[in-house]
Amino acid sequence: MGLARWFYTNNERSLRLWEGGGDPAVLSGDLQLPQRILITDNMEENDMKYLLGICLGFLTAFCLAGVVNAGDCADASLSIAIVDEAIVESADLSALDGIDAPRATTVYVAEGDTGEATVHAAIVSNGIVGGVQGWSLSALVTGGAITGANLDGTSGADVSAGGLRSVGFEKTEVVDPARNEGATGAVSAVVLSFTMPVTLSGDGTAGVLNIDIATSEPQGDDPQTVNVGWRDGMVGAGQPVANVATVSGATADFCTCQAAAVTFEKVVYPSFLRCDPNDDGQSDIADAIFIVNSLFRGAAAATCLASVDCNGDGLNDVSDALYNIAYRFSGGPAPGAPYPACDQDGDVDCEASICGE
Repeated sequence: MGLARWFYTNNERSLRLWEGGGDPAVLSGDLQLPQRILITDNMEENDMKYLLGICLGFLTAFCLAGVVNAGDCADASLSIAIVDEAIVESADLSALDGIDAPRATTVYVAEGDTGEATVHAAIVSNGIVGGVQGWSLSALVTGGAITGANLDGTSGADVSAGGLRSVGFEKTEVVDPARNEGATGAVSAVVLSFTMPVTLSGDGTAGVLNIDIATSEPQGDDPQTVNVGWRDGMVGAGQPVANVATVSGATADFCTCQAAAVTFEKVVYPSFLRCDPNDDGQSDIADAIFIVNSLFRGAAAATCLASVDCNGDGLNDVSDALYNIAYRFSGGPAPGAPYPACDQDGDVDCEASICGE
């Protein structure tokens, strides 16, 4: 890195990097932490202490192995939870409900397609004095593939993107299995600010990481489950990463009980008979009358709206009744599949049918 000096400018309250003889440049999140800190005459004592505390706390959190806690996360002061969506920060603590068990979800996938989903992780602070200043996360993915990791829509995103990070640090990446004994996953490190007292709320839930996952095989009849958990020591571009936070410049361990278990299953589309809106298992003139009665005389609608669509135009209207009559008595074309027997036709509007599944 050469002769690197860090100094603080009170007017702009920004951390800058200076290479000897060059002009100051705003610190980029892609840069490494400094080799030395130069305290200038115009740097206030409290500012110096804050900056040193953040740097030392971050170094400790990023490089040392944390403790993976087991059980009793509902009562822990600091936990990692799986939540429904990416969030910046919320006062809601409901993520603690059931946190001692895996968060199980099911995703339905068309046969032959690759199942995809995103797991959203959050830090739950429960009575943290001072608030979390930064964190590092080490995630392990098993049973499938990891396709990406990001901070979009979370507290770790830059303030310009709606997050909380301002003149801080961020590094998030999918790890190389070759550097992790074949294991797949992601690591992420965030410092919310080097120059300002930006922290997460002491009581609340803050989104911190999105992990994109996929099935390893095209979806068939058998379900596929992809797990996302927390394992210290995953290696990205740098050193092994631990699951820890920085609070008041000191390392704090997470309770990491909750993992995500995403099960991908083949979607089963409804089976129905086209042009059989009265659902008696056959298509005849009674179905044309049924359509007219439901459209114009206040009679009950079909329980499988897809079966009303005799002409296959995606609509339910009087033209379907006319199509039925033309086919029956005027030599018109037959209804399209599924006809004359029950079958599937993709994701259609069919609440119930005599055909069953």
